Amino acid sequence: MVYKSSAEKRNRQNVKRRLRNRMFKSRLKTMQKQFLAFVEAKSESEAKKSFQELSSLLDSGVSKGILHRNTVSRTKSRLHGLLNTLA
Repeated sequence: MVYKSSAEKRNRQNVKRRLRNRMFKSRLKTMQKQFLAFVEAKSESEAKKSFQELSSLLDSGVSKGILHRNTVSRTKSRLHGLLNTLA
């Protein structure tokens, strides 16, 4: 079967984007686990710092089109609620 070169290029682009999105989401999950660990340890200063970094990463995911804005808004709200339990 012979494929058009445009289809081959599209496939190459999809592979790159899928890998980039997976890397981003993996990094995001790791940061969320770190934040939850700080909350569990009741380390308020570390949790605040981690929340700021996580919040920034979530926002960049929206701007890059990796995550939906409502999903990010809901996630940030829940994480902020956990942060408020420390205060």
